[in-house]
Amino acid sequence: MSKLKKRTDGRYSVTSTINGKRKYFYGRTRTEAQEKCDAYEKQSDNIANFNADITIAEWAPE
Repeated sequence: MSKLKKRTDGRYSVTSTINGKRKYFYGRTRTEAQEKCDAYEKQSDNIANFNADITIAEWAPE
């Protein structure tokens, strides 16, 4: 879920919680900020190990 807000400097910010961490995306327009957020979410879906519960020792072969 993302939250859109207009800042006092005129830019827009989108706040999104991704994998338990809060991320901020900024843009001059609403659509620019939202597109940056959507692009990051799409990129994070393609990462092989985006689960913080798995350690490197469990993930990498010995």
